Amino acid sequence: MNICFYNDHHYWGQLNNTGGTRTILLSAQALRDLGHKVSVVATHDGFTWFKHPKPKETIPQNADVVVAVHIHDVPLVMEKAKGKRVAYWARPYETWTMPEHDIIHLLKKFHKKGGIVMANSSWPAEVLRQHGVEAQVVFAGLAESEFQYLYERDRFGGRAVVGCQHSKLPRKKFKAFKKLHRKLGAECEWLTFGNSRYEKGWLTHIRQPKPKQLQDFYWACDYFFAPNKLEGFYNAASQAALSGCIIVRSDSARGGMADYSTDSNSIVYRSLGEAAERIRAREVPPEWADCRKRVLAIGTRLENMTKMARLLG
Repeated sequence: MNICFYNDHHYWGQLNNTGGTRTILLSAQALRDLGHKVSVVATHDGFTWFKHPKPKETIPQNADVVVAVHIHDVPLVMEKAKGKRVAYWARPYETWTMPEHDIIHLLKKFHKKGGIVMANSSWPAEVLRQHGVEAQVVFAGLAESEFQYLYERDRFGGRAVVGCQHSKLPRKKFKAFKKLHRKLGAECEWLTFGNSRYEKGWLTHIRQPKPKQLQDFYWACDYFFAPNKLEGFYNAASQAALSGCIIVRSDSARGGMADYSTDSNSIVYRSLGEAAERIRAREVPPEWADCRKRVLAIGTRLENMTKMARLLG
């Protein structure tokens, strides 16, 4: 099958150093490994984390199916991919760029015209179904051995180590991490990673970590703090869980972690005060190892792209 991922909205699309772009490029490669011909349409390519095929400027004429990868790409695909099968892969559907009412209306129209709607985590698919839009869950999947659990690790060897992804995006809620620090201060060690430079005297920050640096980051953390309130599938927390971290997350149903993180295998807090007290007590959830097992159960990239290809075919 000839599959085209469409990511060419002039503002909300394109290829950049983000987790979303990484997911699309790795998914495209997995589909190629399965024997499909795959292209990515974008007029700007600023992704530098790893080498990848150059994007196309237009949809290939021989494409069998065109997949929009952002809600603002959906109207463009409806316009430019006439006569071809079309789909949308929500990661999640981006309510910070379009009102939810408008998203539902657009996807109802898209689905009625034969568009296949997929989501890379359960909650977006559930919300869409509640509004009458048939949606299938298709996870991006995991690399076979990308992040490993360090079995011999000495948890709480000294002060508890708390890690977090640094981001300026409001939905990542990084300010909550700073508030958590104000509550616990020198009782813990504080680590962050992210795309941009970030310097504070009370923490160690890694900018644009390479794979080994990111693995070492997770291995150094006892707790991975994830205050996010609007995510599709939150990759960083899943990577932390695979590496043996205890996830500390908000109770938001849209945080992007409910597919693998539960009240019994993670610290799910209702307030920052509660999160601070449970970290101060060095709480280990009774089934914390189950979080890693649930991430692994999501399956590999090849397994999940096999499912996507089946749906698109």
